[in-house]
Amino acid sequence: MNNKKTNPTKPQLASLSFIVALWTAGIIAIAMTAYAIWQYYIYPGISVGELIRNHLWHVLVLGVVIYASLWACFRRLLIQPLNRIYLHLYAVGKGQLGTLEIESNIREIQTIVEGINLMTGRMGRVADPKSLSLAQEDVRIIIEQVHSLSAEQPDAFSAITDRLVDLEKIILDLAQVEPSRPASTPKKERKT
Repeated sequence: MNNKKTNPTKPQLASLSFIVALWTAGIIAIAMTAYAIWQYYIYPGISVGELIRNHLWHVLVLGVVIYASLWACFRRLLIQPLNRIYLHLYAVGKGQLGTLEIESNIREIQTIVEGINLMTGRMGRVADPKSLSLAQEDVRIIIEQVHSLSAEQPDAFSAITDRLVDLEKIILDLAQVEPSRPASTPKKERKT
């Protein structure tokens, strides 16, 4: 029993290897037909049936050999890596952010793999839940230190104090957002 659900409005898609092999077979058939027509005009004594028999087996043999070669080539170099990429992306959708490793000599496949690894690497980085509270504590300590220094010169540090209070408000706003949102930069170690 097939567990895959199919969408009745979505057309069935053919594989890339089948499409390329089909086009190649069509081009061979057209070329052999053109060659047969050219032979018919060069050798007027040859019958049409004889031309068809002579060229039909060429077309069939070449078509089968080229189809099999292209199918094997596309399957090994393109279809199998794309299937592995698909399975990895499916796993990423389920939360498994592992590295994708595919050995391929195809530049486009390697570019896709590098992009997926970059994406999953960035998705895996999350902000440290303690970082907001540590930042709030640092701002509070700096404000206290500036206040104690400004007791001697009240107007000298008022601009700095105002900016620190604004920064503290921004940090409090950020604390209201999801604490485990992805970080845009790597975590910095806190100096104690």
